[in-house]
Amino acid sequence: MSATGHVNVVGAGRFLGEEALASLEADPARLQRIDLSQTVLRLGAQARERFGGTVIGVVGDRAGISCADLLARVLALQATVGRTEDRFSGAFSLASGMTRLPVSADHWVVELSMLHPAALLRQARAQVLLMADFQRPYAGNGLLESLARRRLLRAMEPAGHVVLCRDVDGFDWLAEAAQARGLSLSTYGSHPAADYRLEEQAGTVAVLRLPGIAESLATRVPGRGWALALLGALAVLAASGGSVPGVQAHIPSVWSDAQGHARGFRGTP
Repeated sequence: MSATGHVNVVGAGRFLGEEALASLEADPARLQRIDLSQTVLRLGAQARERFGGTVIGVVGDRAGISCADLLARVLALQATVGRTEDRFSGAFSLASGMTRLPVSADHWVVELSMLHPAALLRQARAQVLLMADFQRPYAGNGLLESLARRRLLRAMEPAGHVVLCRDVDGFDWLAEAAQARGLSLSTYGSHPAADYRLEEQAGTVAVLRLPGIAESLATRVPGRGWALALLGALAVLAASGGSVPGVQAHIPSVWSDAQGHARGFRGTP
C-alpha cells in the first residue's frame, strides 16, 4: 500500500471478487490505482445491510476470558451464530470482518476494542450490546463515566438492548445513559439487584439465580470470572429472543473448548 493509502487493484482481488477483477484486467485503461480502504468500508457496509440477523457487540473483558467466544457458544445452543476470532479495533478491520458476515446466521457476535467503541458500535449497527465485567485498566479510573458521557450508548441501534455488569463502579452512569437512549436493559453480576445473579461460589461450583427458573442453578465453572461471563451470555440470549430455561441442561457443555482455537470465521450449526 502506498503512503496515500492506495494500492493497485490486482492486490485487492480477495475483496473485489474474481469476476470484478477479471473485468478490470480485460480493460487495461480501467486498471488504475484505487483506495482499498474505502472499497473495503463500502463492502463491509453492504454486507451489514444484507445481514438480516442480530448483531451483538461485546466490549470489556477479563484477563484470560473471552466473553465473546463463550457468548457465541451459549447462543449456538438454540440458533445459528457467526463469530470472527478478531477483536476489532478500527473501521477498516471491522469492515473487513463484516465482509465475512454469514448472511443466513441468526446472530453475529463481534468483539470490539475499547479504543473507539462508540464509532465501532455505530459501524456495526449493533442491536444488542454486552458490556462485560470490566477489569483494570478499564475499571476504577473514570473510563466508564467517560464512556457514558461521551454517548457510547447513543451509537446503539434504536430499540436496542444493553446487558451491563451490575458490579462495576460505573454502572449508574451507564444505566442512565441507556435509559436516556431508550434502550432496554438487563443486568448481571453478584450484586443483589442483578437480574442474572451469582448467588455464591465455592471453589469451582457456582450458584446462579436466573429469571424464569424457580430454583437456583448450581453448575461447575472454571472460576468466578467465567461464572459472571456465563451470566452475561444468558442475559444476551434472552435479549436476543432465546430461552434461558431451554438451555439450562446444556450449560455444563459450554465450557468445553470455551475459548476456541480456530482462526478466522467460525460458523456454528
